[in-house]
Amino acid sequence: LYDKVGGLDDRWELVQDWELWMRMAARGDVFFIPREVGWWRVHDASPAYKRMNAREHMQLATAVEQSVGPLPAGRVAAAEDVAVARAAVHLRSAGAAPEDEAWLGGRPLPTAAAAETTLRNARRRVSVSLAILRTIGVTRRLYWWAVPFSAS
Repeated sequence: LYDKVGGLDDRWELVQDWELWMRMAARGDVFFIPREVGWWRVHDASPAYKRMNAREHMQLATAVEQSVGPLPAGRVAAAEDVAVARAAVHLRSAGAAPEDEAWLGGRPLPTAAAAETTLRNARRRVSVSLAILRTIGVTRRLYWWAVPFSAS
């Protein structure tokens, strides 16, 4: 699947994994593995890194349909809301002034509390979606195990 969707997109520096997962999920079912299969390092980031991360999340949100195809308007708006909330968190933690970030185009950022609420709600929606996908996957596996093979 990785090769079928074109692998990582070099246009992105910090959100390549997000964009890749969106393209893969748009092509078919996602299989949930209920154990760790990889790790990543979490470390302090410089203010410049945080500003770049905020900018790329905003750019990805506005380009999501280019990556995965047409989406309902509500989904695009939700992606943009989450990106704006992430940008607010990153910029505030970098001590950056939103008015100094030309790429925001004057778009106001939510308060810290509103950004955290948006991100918490998004995590809940993703958790519910993953639980549903896992249930569907388990049901499919049980179905295929239960269906006897016919000798044709």
